[in-house]
Formats: sequence, C-alpha cells, structure tokens
Amino acid sequence: MRNIKYIIVSIILYMLYIILQVNVFSNLPILGVMPNLFVIFVIYLSVFSYDNVTPSILAVVFGAIYDVAYGSFLGLYALLGFLIVTITTLFCNRVSLEPKIGMMLYVFIVTFFAEIFLGIIQILLTGSTFMLGDFVTIVLVASIYNFILTLLIHPIFSGYLKDRNDSTKVLGRYR
Repeated sequence: MRNIKYIIVSIILYMLYIILQVNVFSNLPILGVMPNLFVIFVIYLSVFSYDNVTPSILAVVFGAIYDVAYGSFLGLYALLGFLIVTITTLFCNRVSLEPKIGMMLYVFIVTFFAEIFLGIIQILLTGSTFMLGDFVTIVLVASIYNFILTLLIHPIFSGYLKDRNDSTKVLGRYR
C-alpha cells in the first residue's frame, strides 16, 4: 500500500515539476540559465522512498518522458535520473539529509556534477564547440539556482525527512 501511495504522489509531483519548469522557471532565467528542477525532483523522489527499486524505475520513466517531450537526447535524462537515485540512496543511508544546509549542499553538489555530465554528453553527441566560460557559468548558476530553490522547498518536506531518518536509524540497528 505504501508503494502505491508513493507512486501516486510521485506522479502528482512530477506533473507539478513539469508545470513549474515549463511555465514558471522558463520565464525566470538568471544569466540565461534556468534551474534544473529534474535534479531536485529526483533527489527528493529517492529520499522519500523506503526501497531502492521504485525510485529508480520512476526516475528512468520520468526521465524518458522528459526526453521525449522536450527534445532532449533520448535516454539522457533517464540515465541522469537513474544515476542520481543510485548515488542518493547510497549517500542517504549514511548521512542524514534532514538538516536544511545538508540537503542544500547535497543538491548543489549533485546539480553541479549533473550539469557537467549533461554538458559533456551534449557536446560529445552534437560535436559542437563551446566556450569554457559559458560552460562554467551555466554549471555554477544552475547549481546556485537549485541551492536557493532547495532553501525554499526543504521546509515543506523536512518533517517527513526527520521521521524517515528516525525510522531508518531504528531499522538499521536490527539489520
């Protein structure tokens, strides 16, 4: 029953993410850069789950839908979502992400590497050249943008994260 509820909430949050990314943040670029809400969405998707399989499947499916709908290279966001879920589930079991600053720094670091990954893959697949200064600007601005958005988003979910961390610590003792 918990998985069904998790999947339904994830689908609703995915629709909200798409609406925000396309309608709100496409009109609020900073230095021409929009935040990568997919990274934030997938991190919270994996943190909220009690297993490792469901968020991986959902991240791949949601990433593939994003790839098809928005003309990205097929499988790029699906692969990115899978990598983020894998890293987050490994990291989340070892460190508490409940404090606001911990989650903000984690989102910043993951966004930083995700933007580098996306940029390198797109450069390799298109064969285009790029300006290093522009690439660095895009990576840093997107990371800072996501960092600030996490500051606003995290208080909404912090109670749930605290409950999840407490239950994980109790379960971890008896495994």
